[in-house]
Amino acid sequence: MRRGTAAGREEGGGTGVAPEPAPRAAPELGADSRAVLHEVLGLAAGEIDALFDAGVVFHIPDASLHRLAPDDIG
Repeated sequence: MRRGTAAGREEGGGTGVAPEPAPRAAPELGADSRAVLHEVLGLAAGEIDALFDAGVVFHIPDASLHRLAPDDIG
């Protein structure tokens, strides 16, 4: 049996290069989440969408929305 990259490809092996990850769809933000991002970070709706398109992820638990204040962002 032959060894090496060429042999691996001939035998159904991989190329050793990972495939590009599939783009993720931006999650749907509720009105409360958008309001928090707007109020706390001063972002407009288009800016929020652009950040999601760029892959930025925000984690805002719904239970803590009422406690989030501008001072919480450091």
